[in-house]
Amino acid sequence: MRLDAAGRARVLRLRVQNRDDKPLAIRGVTVFAPLERLVFEAPAGRAYRLTYGRPELGPPAYDIARTVGDPAVWIAQASEGRLEAPVRITPPPPKVPWTERYPSLLWGGLVAVVAVLGAVTWRAMKTAQ
Repeated sequence: MRLDAAGRARVLRLRVQNRDDKPLAIRGVTVFAPLERLVFEAPAGRAYRLTYGRPELGPPAYDIARTVGDPAVWIAQASEGRLEAPVRITPPPPKVPWTERYPSLLWGGLVAVVAVLGAVTWRAMKTAQ
């Protein structure tokens, strides 16, 4: 029996519901994983960084066919690069909103607005009498 599975999962679970039949004799399991390669133009003398796992980056744009013509010929002429150990890049801490950085100014402004509105209302009531 051959089962095809697609996706990126760390665990593949196969459940056989054999009910009351005699147990199946499983002789072996073979798993095949595709070989993945990254190909890009890299002019000499520049450093490159591969970033992954950050959803805000969005999907990549593949335009190899437009850039290089026949990808098979271009890949055949490519040389292997050196990949260093992964480094976790921590994003900068989120910027604190202005209202949390200067709460006294916010409250002072609100008190001033309420005082001005109160004064305007008081004056309007005095002139109405």
